[in-house]
Amino acid sequence: MTDVPNDNVSTKLLEEAVRREFERRSSGGGGGDDGFEARLTRVERHMDELRVLFPRLEAKIDQLLKEVYELKGRVSQLPSLWQLFLPLLAFVVAIFGLAFAFVRFAIPHA
Repeated sequence: MTDVPNDNVSTKLLEEAVRREFERRSSGGGGGDDGFEARLTRVERHMDELRVLFPRLEAKIDQLLKEVYELKGRVSQLPSLWQLFLPLLAFVVAIFGLAFAFVRFAIPHA
């Protein structure tokens, strides 16, 4: 890296951090074959854990799907807004009709 006379401190710090990260990643994490063997052992151990975990996750997913389908069936049986509004509208019209009939055909008391 060449130093530019007007280079500020934050750029130098950033370049140093990038260089260190590059060196860390290019080193491969350690001692050649020994590092590879250790990493391979860790990967195999994690794969064994995943082999145990995946069937349990699959059973959980199946159970959740059953519950979702059950909820979907229940929601499809709910009445629509129109089905809820229509009886209320009929009730209001009936009350107005009764009020009109009462006022129209009532016996005057004077």
